[in-house]
Amino acid sequence: MYKTSGSSVTCNKELILMGEMWAFISSYPQVTDAAAALQAWQIQSCGYNFQGWLVWTWDTREQPELWNAISTSGVISQALSPVARPNPCSTEFEETNLDRRE
Repeated sequence: MYKTSGSSVTCNKELILMGEMWAFISSYPQVTDAAAALQAWQIQSCGYNFQGWLVWTWDTREQPELWNAISTSGVISQALSPVARPNPCSTEFEETNLDRRE
């Protein structure tokens, strides 16, 4: 949000970060389906001005009912990677970057 006061302009930008994105194995038995669902979640959240995302669990196996980001050779990590998808709000790369390594 930009505010003007006389001759000065101030910029008040706030980053909105989604702190928990997850996919249950029972809902997405294939890791590629989980990765696609997380991409869709990320894309849809852009409509609410989210600009940052964190996966619920990156590399732990303490919650075996959830996919983690590095499950099955990092399919989810790759699907959400800013290197693979520089614009996380774009659907352009939604399907093409899912490496089917199951």
